[in-house]
Amino acid sequence: MLLKYLSILYNNCNKAIIVLKISKIEKHTKAHKCFRLIKFKIKFYLCISMQNNSKNSVLVVENDSAVLDHLSKRFKKLGMYVITARDGYEGYTRACKESPDFIICETLLSNVNGFRMSRLLKSDERYKNIIIILITTNDLEMVNDTYQASGADNILKKPFKFSELMKYLNIK
Repeated sequence: MLLKYLSILYNNCNKAIIVLKISKIEKHTKAHKCFRLIKFKIKFYLCISMQNNSKNSVLVVENDSAVLDHLSKRFKKLGMYVITARDGYEGYTRACKESPDFIICETLLSNVNGFRMSRLLKSDERYKNIIIILITTNDLEMVNDTYQASGADNILKKPFKFSELMKYLNIK
């Protein structure tokens, strides 16, 4: 057998380093080529999976394509894993399936509005620790009672600066 054992070490960047111990393999043999291919596939797969697990994830629920695309690009530039949804029902199901670290959600959505989606997630023990930021075009004083009842962590009025959003998410 070519492969005696495989051990996986993790460095401080959360990337996997593969250490393969093998018995004697002569260079330029089929076994040597096969070993190099196996080593590459394992190293590539584990590095990809470790990177995906170490990223913060954000779910952006927005019915305006321009805003959705802009926020997605900005979060991707920060190295975050971005999940998108175009209505409240899709946002709620994606949040339940993927449990993101943060949710940015428009309040005026079809099917399930942002306030209700926030209330549903915050009332569920599994999702209550997700940071939810609502964004709205409405006057904040008019929606304050609904916002308080939703359990969301914060609310922003459109238009807003991305740096302001990042402040509420505690990301620099």
